[in-house]
Amino acid sequence: MIQADLLTWTPPETLRHGAGLVIAGGDLLPLFTEATDLERLFAQAAMLLRSDGAFGIDATLIDADLLSEAASDSAWSEDVRWMSDEVGEVRRESRLLPDPAGRAGCAQLQIRHWHAGDATPDQRDPFAIRAWGPAELEHIAEGVGLHLHQRASADRLRWLLRSTHV
Repeated sequence: MIQADLLTWTPPETLRHGAGLVIAGGDLLPLFTEATDLERLFAQAAMLLRSDGAFGIDATLIDADLLSEAASDSAWSEDVRWMSDEVGEVRRESRLLPDPAGRAGCAQLQIRHWHAGDATPDQRDPFAIRAWGPAELEHIAEGVGLHLHQRASADRLRWLLRSTHV
């Protein structure tokens, strides 16, 4: 098994078209805000797959209109609470902010953590996210030699893409 960043890793020639499965996990699709980066990810996966190989994707399916609507209200909302042996209760909150570049389907996500007893939260800088439509992703996949083989539930983007490499 190889764990690598498909955007920066250059696989050796011996691995090309030899993998049976490549997985893009970790809910990473919203972190790709530019089509060229997503095309590179898909192309790298396709290049690694053998002719009967599969590229698996699992990500939250985000509606672009709802993302835009939510970004217009900058209020913080609680996502989750948990207990930590080190600091006690931790509360994670997030909020969406409008995309400073005004890109359609994009917003800024900001996350903060409140630790028990803290007067101020551990707050992260906002980062860009994008709502990708299934048709956009399918078009990118087909452009690099992958086709949709299996689709799962509507609330998530769970696809298995098959290689068309011969």
